[in-house]
Amino acid sequence: RLQQDREAVLLEFEAARVQLHTEYSQRFLEADRELQQLVLEREALREMPCEARQNDVVSINVGGRLFTVKRETLHVCPTSFLAELFSGRWERSMQKDAEGHPFLDIDPDIFDSLLAWLRDRKIESPERPATAPSMGHEDLQHFQVAADYLGLLPHLGLAGELSGRDGWQAAATLPGASAPWASAAHLGEDLIAGNGDA
Repeated sequence: RLQQDREAVLLEFEAARVQLHTEYSQRFLEADRELQQLVLEREALREMPCEARQNDVVSINVGGRLFTVKRETLHVCPTSFLAELFSGRWERSMQKDAEGHPFLDIDPDIFDSLLAWLRDRKIESPERPATAPSMGHEDLQHFQVAADYLGLLPHLGLAGELSGRDGWQAAATLPGASAPWASAAHLGEDLIAGNGDA
């Protein structure tokens, strides 16, 4: 009888030991996985530039056309989404083309107009303000959508909003109506090409 009791105690002790060992091993593996994840995140942060240099030259694939521009030009409007995209924090996670260039699915002609305006803004002066992008009526709504997506509308001084089927185009072509962007101090001409009477 005493031998049986002793064997029962030993079995219970062994079962408890195995259970504790199993729980300890599981916790050790979980801690090890968390540690490895922290190491990977630290390495990723180390590889990612904390502050990209403004003089960096950036090549961007926009709608299939390659644009090469200084980073500082993309940061002319520092609070815009465009500036945030190319701040150096997000470029590694951006969609890339086959050559590894950041890809923006935007009409390249419209982006070209915005980029030209940003370059003008970079060197403008009170005597020579930046010239507004010139855009035909048929492209005006697409221009607004792209400028809004990139966060440049407030900087362009475009107060119009998409409303109804034609958005700005309808507002800009009303007889006797003034274009909503005409009052912006830094815009030297009307957004619509040839609409100098607005």
